[in-house]
Amino acid sequence: MNPSDYEYIWKNIETELGIIVLEKNVPFNTNCSVKLCDRSISLKRIEELIRSGFYILVEDDFKFALNVLAKLKKSLSRSKPTESRNAKYFYKKEMEWKQKKSILTSRVLFKSDKWKSVLEIHQQLNLSIIKEISLLTEECFSKIMPVKQILALNSSYQRYVKGVSLFGFQINPFYGVYLPVRTEPIFLLDKYLNDNAKNLKMLEIGVGSGILSFISCKHGHQIHATDKNLLSILSCKKNSIELNLDSKIQLFHQQYYNQDKYDLIVCNPPWIPKNTENLLDQAIFYADDFFDELFGNLKEHLNENGKLLLIYSNFASLVGLQSISYIDEMADKYYLTAKVIDQLNKTQNKGQELENSFRKDEIVSLYEIKLK
Repeated sequence: MNPSDYEYIWKNIETELGIIVLEKNVPFNTNCSVKLCDRSISLKRIEELIRSGFYILVEDDFKFALNVLAKLKKSLSRSKPTESRNAKYFYKKEMEWKQKKSILTSRVLFKSDKWKSVLEIHQQLNLSIIKEISLLTEECFSKIMPVKQILALNSSYQRYVKGVSLFGFQINPFYGVYLPVRTEPIFLLDKYLNDNAKNLKMLEIGVGSGILSFISCKHGHQIHATDKNLLSILSCKKNSIELNLDSKIQLFHQQYYNQDKYDLIVCNPPWIPKNTENLLDQAIFYADDFFDELFGNLKEHLNENGKLLLIYSNFASLVGLQSISYIDEMADKYYLTAKVIDQLNKTQNKGQELENSFRKDEIVSLYEIKLK
């Protein structure tokens, strides 16, 4: 399959996701109470309707739909919990607030049968213009969609077109592919591979954007990589072709292991335990059985003297979601040894405060997991 084929697949997947996300992740159906709103109704009254359980539908007037969403977000920001010294309590309240915000902002819906009007509104507001009509087809817009989802699709397309530079690699991610917002995992793996043996047979579990696999290729390794998100597999394949690394990477659409054995397995999983069916949230939260699957099946997939490199933060223990020795406990459960061989404090961008004071104690560790 050549890059143009993936381009075609991606555009069609983008279009389909615009519909699927609404159907599966937004509690909107024909039984919901929907109010058709326009500029004759005040923003204050519209917010009252949303908070009382109504969905607000705006037709064609995208600028007004954006105003409704902006007003709602501003109002919700006033109820954002203030930080508490009790990290567990604060995290719980913050997650409750984020869930409420997600539910309420999903109730601002938009429908347009006219592509031209949508593009004109983008131009009027100086927003990024969707130039490829095949990205969001008329069929997609003729369905009712949350305004925030339309913006997310548009933003995703712009990111795909412009690309993102990560450690010298230009990556053009597909919609629904998690981009690393933290650099510690990249630094830790790059340093480890720089100081250790070359030409290893490697597996990355949860390839995501592909950056860790691309770095592994840079160090001379042959990589197999898995991910349960098909979009990640397609995105990584296309980017590996453009980076001339496709001969060094084999991709498998599955969550954990394939049938082979490896010298080195790398996994940088989500750092927060929480069951979720939302595709995008699964890049942030991991299911209750994740480490049982990862550690429980490790023995069958390691060569002699093979090891698993696990990149994991202590964030969950800081907010009381698990014990500080959680990784050691899970390793011991499956007759494995877990040793921290490197770690970094949470990086802080210049001129920015840490979003929560307890984050100052966050540490990202590189664990070496071996058979006993």
